[in-house]
Amino acid sequence: MVCRIRRTMGKKGRIESLQIVRGIAFLLLYLFHAFRTFPGEGRIYRFFATGLGPWGVSVFFVLSGFLMVYSYWDRPPQAALMSSARFALNKIAKLYPLHIIMLLVGAIRLLLHHQSIALIARWLLITVPLLQTWFPDDYQALNSVAWYLSVSLFLYFAFPLLLSFMKNGSAWQTAGKIFVIY
Repeated sequence: MVCRIRRTMGKKGRIESLQIVRGIAFLLLYLFHAFRTFPGEGRIYRFFATGLGPWGVSVFFVLSGFLMVYSYWDRPPQAALMSSARFALNKIAKLYPLHIIMLLVGAIRLLLHHQSIALIARWLLITVPLLQTWFPDDYQALNSVAWYLSVSLFLYFAFPLLLSFMKNGSAWQTAGKIFVIY
């Protein structure tokens, strides 16, 4: 089976068929949000506006995690906190400028709608460093879609530590560790 997977890998070491499934999951997530933005009726509306978003998120995260383990399994472990932080920041770096731009747009919009400056500052304080999902549910972020970056930052930070933990031991011990982590 490993030989079959390796033969279907693209130029960058990606398993193309799983990248396609990830793309479909992302598309379903997009359609979920698009259909929920504009109220409607009918079977097609209900199909896209109900369970597809959470399903797409689950599939996207699970496949992303699998593909990361697959890509990084043969590399030496980097189980130090600083290397985990660097790894996470490097992964988020591409999307972070867009995150900041959207926060500024959102803050300006709220200011124009006479929202409290203190409330906007509180939201920015937790949303700029992407910590909104690391706290209890009563924390509100300025850009609610940024939960994805916040969760990704946490998972990217934990990934090198978890990968190092999983790689130590026999196959059965590794399977047990994966089960415990899950």
